[in-house]
Amino acid sequence: MEDGEKNHLVFMMKDRLTRDRKLVRTQLSKLPRSELIENFVPRLIERGKPLIQE
Repeated sequence: MEDGEKNHLVFMMKDRLTRDRKLVRTQLSKLPRSELIENFVPRLIERGKPLIQE
């Protein structure tokens, strides 16, 4: 695989990850705050790191 092909694949993957991250944020924003706290905060505390990183 040539460098140009690798760069294109890397760009496509980064673009896909960005779109997926935005989709997740959109879906999470539709949930009530109490449900988010109940379902996600314990996991965040347990793992010690955020589920969605900037």
